[in-house]
Amino acid sequence: MKKALLLAACSLTAGAALHNQLRLHTEQDPNNQPKQAIDLGNLKELEAKYGYDIGLSRLKEYSATSQRKLTPVFKTRAEHLAALKDPSKVFDVLIIGGGCNGAGILIEATTRGLCCALVDRGDFASETSSRSTKLIHGGVRYLQEVFRFERGTVEKLKLVFEGLDERNFMLNTAPYMNNKVDLVIPCSNVFRLVYYYIGASIYHFLSYVNWKRSNYLYKLPRPSFVSKNSMKQLFPIMKGSNYGVKFAEGQMNDARLLIQTLLTSAQDNYVRSMKGCLLYTS
Repeated sequence: MKKALLLAACSLTAGAALHNQLRLHTEQDPNNQPKQAIDLGNLKELEAKYGYDIGLSRLKEYSATSQRKLTPVFKTRAEHLAALKDPSKVFDVLIIGGGCNGAGILIEATTRGLCCALVDRGDFASETSSRSTKLIHGGVRYLQEVFRFERGTVEKLKLVFEGLDERNFMLNTAPYMNNKVDLVIPCSNVFRLVYYYIGASIYHFLSYVNWKRSNYLYKLPRPSFVSKNSMKQLFPIMKGSNYGVKFAEGQMNDARLLIQTLLTSAQDNYVRSMKGCLLYTS
């Protein structure tokens, strides 16, 4: 299972849970003939919606022969509350706070066989974890610091690689709630234009190396120049920015990602010996 990383911006918290949203089991009809596993609908519409080829044709081919069916298994709120009130119930871990850190700790604990409960005074993902930048980035700022050759250069480069790995993983694993977003770095002169383009290209190359090694289907496009006329059309109120460098990052639905992490943690025996947690909000 993909290791979940707990970072303050919630960018990488629930990467491990994306594989774990739904439970797999075999369903057969009375004649012992397996039913079709996954209904993907119109592939062209889905690909057009997400803006890129997410490899659905391969998934459709796989689902036509697979005997497995995606079926969610969730407890009701009443069941959660009744179990929490049970005096004979003993918990190994009690987590207070249903934000990104709480959700990340929860899925790590439950998948290790611990009996857990999570409580929140408000609602899940209702505070900071629903107000992040929603960017899934590899840390282009850290890459800039790498080339200053200061103390901790190796550690910062490893951090960039780790962030890019999580970004590629999330974009390829759950394209229905993660997508590409284009960013533009404004430049006042040609020197800055070349400087930022080289930096963005190195950033993209590191991402490509990870993409190639992991054998993912989808990769982000290369950086490109933005002309002076395009800058005026895109950012008419921005003065002094004659050029720009466009590069792509990932963008997520942070609250939805957190909720699906919690729902995964609440399922019994998703992985062997896993005890579904109990969730409660006031």
